[in-house]
Amino acid sequence: MEIVKYKKLKNNKYQVVFSNKETVDLYDDIILKYNLLRKKEITKDELTTIINDNTSLEAFMDGVNYFNKKLRSKKEVFNYLTKKEYSKNDVNKAIKLLEERNIINDDFVCKCFINDQITFNLRGPYKIKDELIKLGISEDIINNNLDFNDSRYAENITKIINKKIKANHKYSKNMLINRIKNDLYNMGYQNYDHLVNCIDIDDQAFLQKDYQKLLAKYQNKENKEYLIKQKLYQKGYSSDDINQLF
Repeated sequence: MEIVKYKKLKNNKYQVVFSNKETVDLYDDIILKYNLLRKKEITKDELTTIINDNTSLEAFMDGVNYFNKKLRSKKEVFNYLTKKEYSKNDVNKAIKLLEERNIINDDFVCKCFINDQITFNLRGPYKIKDELIKLGISEDIINNNLDFNDSRYAENITKIINKKIKANHKYSKNMLINRIKNDLYNMGYQNYDHLVNCIDIDDQAFLQKDYQKLLAKYQNKENKEYLIKQKLYQKGYSSDDINQLF
C-alpha cells in the first residue's frame, strides 16, 4: 500500500491517505515512531500493527483527557475506558502508562478527597471511607491517609449542630438531639454522641411555647388535657416536665 498524502487534523492527528483511497487517522507520535514520513509503502500487516499501536495511544490520551476536569482514581479510569469499548489489553496498557507518568496516583487522590470532604462538605470519617472504597481506593491507602482523630471533625460537628438547632424550632430537646444524632450518623460521624449530648437547649422554653399553642387549639375540647399531653409526648418532652403543666 502506498501512502499518497497526509491531512492535518485536530489533537495532534493526521489523516493518512493511501493509493487505494483508504484512510486512517494516526497520532503524530505514531507517524514518527514508524517513520511513515519517509516510508511511502507499507504492507497490510504493518498497517494492522500501526493501527493497533495507535488505538493503544488513543486509550492513553482519552485517559489523560478524563483528568481535565477533576482528579480520578485508577478504578474510575478503568471503568471509563472500558465503557469506551477499548480492549482489555489497551485499557491495561493505558493505565500502566498513566501510572508510570504519575497521572494516576490513588494516594494523591485519597489525600485530596479527604481534605475536600472535610473542608467543604463537612463529612465524617466513616462516610469518607465508604466513598473512597467506592472510588476503588485500596484499604492500605485509605488507612494511611484517613485520620479518625482529625480535630476538624469536632469543629464540623459543632457547625452542623448549630445549624440544625437554628433550623429546627419545632422539636423538643430530646427529639432534636435524636434527629441530630441520626443526621450526623448519615454524614459519617459515628461514636460522637458525647458531643451531641452536650447540646445546651432551653427545653422549658420550647415546652411552654408548644403548650400554649396546643392549649389554644384544644381549649374547647372536653379531653383537652389528654390531647395536649399526647401531642407533647409525641414531640419528645419528658412525662415529668409535661405533668408539671397540669
